[in-house]
Amino acid sequence: MKTKLLMVGLLLSIFYIGCEEEKETDDCTALALASTDAALAYTDALMADLTGDHSALCAANVAAYQAGLDAGCEGFDQAGLDTMQETCGTSGGSAFEDWLDDFDNMDCGTTAFYYILEGPPGFIDLIDSTSNSCVDALGDFSTADNLIWDWHYSNFDAVEIPTNVCGYMDDYVGAWRDLFQADCITVSGGGDGDGDGDGDGDGDGDGDDDPYCGDGNCDAGEDMYNCPEDCY
Repeated sequence: MKTKLLMVGLLLSIFYIGCEEEKETDDCTALALASTDAALAYTDALMADLTGDHSALCAANVAAYQAGLDAGCEGFDQAGLDTMQETCGTSGGSAFEDWLDDFDNMDCGTTAFYYILEGPPGFIDLIDSTSNSCVDALGDFSTADNLIWDWHYSNFDAVEIPTNVCGYMDDYVGAWRDLFQADCITVSGGGDGDGDGDGDGDGDGDGDDDPYCGDGNCDAGEDMYNCPEDCY
């Protein structure tokens, strides 16, 4: 997601150069504006629906940037185009799938460990806990999640991630992928990532970043990520 937002900032700066310094031709100014509009259309759609299919808008964004690059306009470069093409090609515009794919490209270490502790983007809602595939995936998720947190609580100062924990991490992200692909969960929202609107990221709506979990009930504001012991 950060990559996509930085990409929009880059395109806004392109338009600024074209308008303020007046070094671009009329054609380049128009191409910069078109590229900025395409980037904003894609990002707006992504923020509104994190798991929707935005591949058409992503491709339009790439095409608009390609046009500016082909015309030799200032502010367009091959590195920027490569980044956009990679973004569209790896995940089809889904921030949740981006999160999964980004982990797959990481080496096992503290960066990857804290990356998954932060959890996937958006508000995650469990919609199927009874089908065989979802029951299996939820079991895998629960096992991996418990193993990861048990190790973390006992090793706060660890600077290396042992091989067995690397396996737990792979299983954890794999379970998320299975839940998503089997339509066991839906992902939506944005902001602080929990969907309750209070900005603290814990999902309980009270603003204190401490979810109320452990009573055996999946209450309003809780979800299977921030309160897994109650919500599956």
